[in-house]
Amino acid sequence: MKISQLSKLRQKKSVTLLELLIAISLLFVVLSGLTSIDLFSRNQVLTSDRRIKLQNEVSYTLEHMSKNIARAIGGKGTSIIDRVAISGDSAIKVRIDSNFPYGQLDPGDIQIAYRYNLSSHQIWYYKDWTNSSDSYEILAPHISSDFSNDFVIYDSANNFIDITIVSCWDPAQATCGEPDNPSIKMRTRVKMPSISTN
Repeated sequence: MKISQLSKLRQKKSVTLLELLIAISLLFVVLSGLTSIDLFSRNQVLTSDRRIKLQNEVSYTLEHMSKNIARAIGGKGTSIIDRVAISGDSAIKVRIDSNFPYGQLDPGDIQIAYRYNLSSHQIWYYKDWTNSSDSYEILAPHISSDFSNDFVIYDSANNFIDITIVSCWDPAQATCGEPDNPSIKMRTRVKMPSISTN
């Protein structure tokens, strides 16, 4: 009698193949759900991190340009903002007042330049364009917009310049704006000093 009770007890403790398959399926569903949540959150963190880095780069560049362009000076026969080409790249050149804020056009004034390097997708800053051997400083390495009429608008009647910079994590790719290659666009308006040319 004890042997039959023991065999019945063993039969009750055993797991059928169907129960095992159901348990494995449920475990697979739970694990795949957790994995997809983990991958989604990692992707969101990566995209947010890249977007923040782009915003910091563009913000720094716009602030740098605003500070320097606000010191621009012009006069008879001298334009304040010049669009130029530097080795085939679009650039803007600005004459900076050496004795700011007095606003006198004199030989001590310097010319600075901001260049969009097409091959490296960077904005370069030349602190003294009159010196041809002057080196440059890289302001932003992920830029996808140049200094064309669409991105640098100079309003001579109202004496301001609008600068728009579009940045993409990998500007060489055609998929700018996708989650793994985020893109941002920032704009600023620089009011230049009103200076009499008499």
